[in-house]
Amino acid sequence: MKKYLINSHKLSVPTIGILDSDIDEALYIKVNNATFPKYKVIVFPDGRVSYDASNPNSGNSTWQSAIKPSQWEKFYEYSRNYNTRLVFLNEYPSNYTGTTLYQKLEPDEAIKKYQSVQNIKSEPDIIYAEVVNESKLDTKEIYHYPAIIDQKVIKKSKLKVESLLYFEANKDFPEETVAAVTVDNDGAQYAAFFMAFGDWSTTSSVLNVVWLTWAFEKDFRFLSGLHQNTEQVIKESSRSGKSTKIEILVVTLSTIFTIIYNLL
Repeated sequence: MKKYLINSHKLSVPTIGILDSDIDEALYIKVNNATFPKYKVIVFPDGRVSYDASNPNSGNSTWQSAIKPSQWEKFYEYSRNYNTRLVFLNEYPSNYTGTTLYQKLEPDEAIKKYQSVQNIKSEPDIIYAEVVNESKLDTKEIYHYPAIIDQKVIKKSKLKVESLLYFEANKDFPEETVAAVTVDNDGAQYAAFFMAFGDWSTTSSVLNVVWLTWAFEKDFRFLSGLHQNTEQVIKESSRSGKSTKIEILVVTLSTIFTIIYNLL
């Protein structure tokens, strides 16, 4: 956000949860007797704001969200009512996105395969697909979850799911799999990326530009004070090798999400 001169605000959610009133205070501003939304984009840098709630001595992991189901619905309603877009980074394939893992793996095998290097390519009909593919993105040093779109889940829900990015096949995953999707949840709009992000990664630098452009529905020259268009920023990011100034939080046990100011 600092690198691209985009205003943002962070809200930290502890593992014990957050009050509805605190979420409302973060999302809205009151002027006289009227209430207005603050934000155009809400970003969750570490999936569903999840943490391991299991007993450390149990040997098993029990992941749950620090945000309650009714509170998630607050965010969906915010998206529906104010055309705010939600972005989930380091998301795990699930019913929330109409997806499932391509292959269920045992823990030891998962650690290895989810870190294997796969090339990433863009869905051909998305904006800037050609320049994204020219960046030759891959999953080097990025933990990722190859997924498939689960039609059974979609039929039982109100979700409309479209692929955004793909993982190309490798020796560990013999078929092309889904790397990111966009979702229409009864009018709530969000994108989910099934991979971690980190400032050491060229791929992350490029994909930061991709999700920002998708979320704001604007070319970069209208978002940033740098006066560069999206194509120029993607090309610059693909050459940088390291993005040191973007504040993307990728901590496994983190329960932090970022709210980006409405630039309208």
